[in-house]
Amino acid sequence: MPDRKTVYETDDGTNVGLFMFVADEPGRLDSGRLYAMRWHQTGDENGGVADLDWVDLGHADSASVKVLIDKGTTFSDIFETARIGEEGGCPEGFRGSNANGVPECLKVKPGMELAASRLETRRYASMLGATTELRKEEGLTYDPDHGRLYVAISEIANGMEDAAAKGAATGRYEAGGANAIRVAYNPCGGVYALDLGKGEGSDYAAKTMRGMVLGRPTTYPKDDPYAGSTCAIDGLANPDNVSYLPGYDLLLIGEDTEDGHQNDAVWAYDLGGRKLTRILTTPYGAETTSVYAYPNLGGHGYVVSVVQHPYGESDQDKLQTPEQAQAYLGYLGPFPPLD
Repeated sequence: MPDRKTVYETDDGTNVGLFMFVADEPGRLDSGRLYAMRWHQTGDENGGVADLDWVDLGHADSASVKVLIDKGTTFSDIFETARIGEEGGCPEGFRGSNANGVPECLKVKPGMELAASRLETRRYASMLGATTELRKEEGLTYDPDHGRLYVAISEIANGMEDAAAKGAATGRYEAGGANAIRVAYNPCGGVYALDLGKGEGSDYAAKTMRGMVLGRPTTYPKDDPYAGSTCAIDGLANPDNVSYLPGYDLLLIGEDTEDGHQNDAVWAYDLGGRKLTRILTTPYGAETTSVYAYPNLGGHGYVVSVVQHPYGESDQDKLQTPEQAQAYLGYLGPFPPLD
């Protein structure tokens, strides 16, 4: 963040969290306090909306963590474990965790709190009541014009559902946790907006989180040109990378999808008009990566994007020459400075 102290960390996987680190000094990230997001749902429409607060995972410095790593600290050095009950409860003295989609009963051994917070961050956060129910939480960007963050949730599923997985009822991803996020399954994913304010020693603490623009699951007829695509062709399919263009009110969104769209796309989303415009598509079997706006390089702004592994995830039979499989790095610009 602009204070050079606050750092957000997203987390790609199943039953993962959102983390915020606040450094002791600007420009030095080797000492500070770590926090994990807790979701308080206020609505379930359009991917959900929630008030947020932050669970304190403790203060640490890099030197202390390095000592733990160098001595070979293991899971069993940090935790005691117990069998989780049929209703998801834990024996006295143990706390539940649903991090990583694995329900567990854990107890931190005496003096191992620092090790738990930095070497088993997801589990420790879940034990302390933070929300570890997000699914494929990927790219994140800061919007200085509106004081917001935007984060790509590539698939709204599993822990984000209400006791379900991909629409089928199950308690697998809720056991050991609080079932804090309870929204509808959406395999196409979406982008969420987080409004910022003061808190936890930072001017950039996220206070709310809401679904902003989501993909639309769709089934096309067999004779349709888009047959096989499972997300509407004029909308998002598994957003992965995001980057905001200051001064333009535009959010760039890059996809990493397999079945959603045959050709992955980069979109420009007009925040004011709430309109998506496709600005780049990939060859078959590729994904878009590294979509990023560089505000000022030598007096100009640029947008960089990468097309990764054409014909690599699907459609290998359509590859005609080895050269077609090469990756691409390119840019749009120059623009006037974006800062």
